[in-house]
Amino acid sequence: MSLRNAAEKVRRGAGSKEEDFVERIIVTTNHTRLMFFTNTGKVHYLKVYTLPEAQRDAKGRHISNLLTLEPDEFVASVLPMPTDITEKISIFSLLKTVLSKKTSLDDFRSGRSGIVAIKLRDGDEIVTADITTDEDTVILSSKSGKTIQFSSTDARPMGRSTSGVRGINLEARDELVSMEVLTGAPHILAVTAGGYGKRTPVEEYRLQTRGGKGIKLCRVSPKTGFVCGSKQVNDNDDVMIITKSGKTIRIEAAGISTMGRDTMGVKLMDIGDDDIIAFAVIKEGTINGDSDGRESSGGEGESGTQD
Repeated sequence: MSLRNAAEKVRRGAGSKEEDFVERIIVTTNHTRLMFFTNTGKVHYLKVYTLPEAQRDAKGRHISNLLTLEPDEFVASVLPMPTDITEKISIFSLLKTVLSKKTSLDDFRSGRSGIVAIKLRDGDEIVTADITTDEDTVILSSKSGKTIQFSSTDARPMGRSTSGVRGINLEARDELVSMEVLTGAPHILAVTAGGYGKRTPVEEYRLQTRGGKGIKLCRVSPKTGFVCGSKQVNDNDDVMIITKSGKTIRIEAAGISTMGRDTMGVKLMDIGDDDIIAFAVIKEGTINGDSDGRESSGGEGESGTQD
């Protein structure tokens, strides 16, 4: 099936719960402590056994029933706290501005909910957080299509109540939208608000020094819209995409065209006047292991280069 045909077979959610989708699955134990990083720069904790148990297809309870959150506070990232904490394990936080911060995991051992994870400046917020070691590299991406990959050791460990350091030198009015800790997947998938996307071999994103101007992630134009984010993908993964109005589509990652950095990609989804607001990579075998509800994206569609 071509990209164009797949895009015509989107499904519309009936309400906010139906419009939601699985973004991350954590395999852990009942006594593991989960860390909930919120947009306001705080971290909350819950033991796994305190979460309500439900059937596989149940919707679960809203997180606000389990955590004490402020009215405009929401969870940006959920991480399991490793049981074996060493000096090399850190929490890497990404802000919407140019700042990123590495904090020793030992600074989060107290378990007191609502403590400051990172000091925010006015108008800033956490985009995501992840666990890193000194051997890892991270890749940051911005709305305007810039990206930078650098070693985790480029960012020195800082305390919880600090603001962080410059991850990338962005132009005015640009902001960061995603961060990935690279794990060896062969491609970086970029998706734009206008429904375009592409896979690019990870080798094309060379290792740089933190704080530089970065390199091009993809071409951005009024036609493509801004970049929603970039994620690493394997050929056997699926990709779930959701729009502002709740339209969703699930496609095979292997069917998305592989292109160079200086391209805008192909049309993944016909959205009309809508905008894509988020997408998630579903690893093979994690949920819905069969192909039920999945669309093959094929290899056709619109040109991969800008008009």
